Amino acid sequence: MFNISSYNKSELGSLLKGLKFYRALDKQVGKRGRELFARARSPHESYRAEYAGTDHIDLEPLVLSTYRTHFDIQVPSDQIIWKRNDALK
Repeated sequence: MFNISSYNKSELGSLLKGLKFYRALDKQVGKRGRELFARARSPHESYRAEYAGTDHIDLEPLVLSTYRTHFDIQVPSDQIIWKRNDALK
């Protein structure tokens, strides 16, 4: 059970900011907003890579080297979110 009286003012303020952020995302982008909120609140980092075609397996080394070269970060391959986008043709 959620006991609101056990929190102090700053904790309640941050809770309210989170609820307002969730409401705004839900209204503006719907289901995708809920996914964005969950990703923003998660302690794990994730990286998105969009691809065209049927399979992304061939692109994995290219994406990993791009993150390393351009952003100077080492990205574990399990943290990459692959999104198919046929508009990239």
